[in-house]
Amino acid sequence: MSDPHLSMTFELRGPRGRDWSHVAKLRGAAEALARSLELPAEVLTAIAVAVEELAENLIKYHHWEGQGDPCARLTMGVVHECAELVIASYSQLQPDRGHLEHLGSVFKSIEVHGPREAYTRRISELAAGEDGGQLAQLGLYRIAVEGGFTLALEHAAGADITITATLPLPT
Repeated sequence: MSDPHLSMTFELRGPRGRDWSHVAKLRGAAEALARSLELPAEVLTAIAVAVEELAENLIKYHHWEGQGDPCARLTMGVVHECAELVIASYSQLQPDRGHLEHLGSVFKSIEVHGPREAYTRRISELAAGEDGGQLAQLGLYRIAVEGGFTLALEHAAGADITITATLPLPT
């Protein structure tokens, strides 16, 4: 995120990081930050969707076992010069590569078909029972379609990933 005008960072650590109550806390803090900027109601709703979905993903898929005190991180910032809101989640994925492959397929579908069509295709798969035993996994589609965010996935060496959601702000 380039030099944010206003930002916040949350770190989820150790076994307590798996606490689902973090989702509501993160959403509340993000909404408070957004309200302080006097953003329109539709932007507040978009922020709530993005923060909830990214926080849920951090809790579900972060690798909480292992050495030290693993940390998952969610940041939110407003880049004043670009008039955009950036929400990013950093996580070290669990050792199985299934989630990373799924993330790649979601991002590829959004890139190829566009957010709305990719979302519709996923809903159709679920309705037809073609989900391969997966859960709904609609969160990233919701961020793109309902929130209007542009999504980016960065995968570093090992299992570190960052998902960034960027939303242009009304001027």
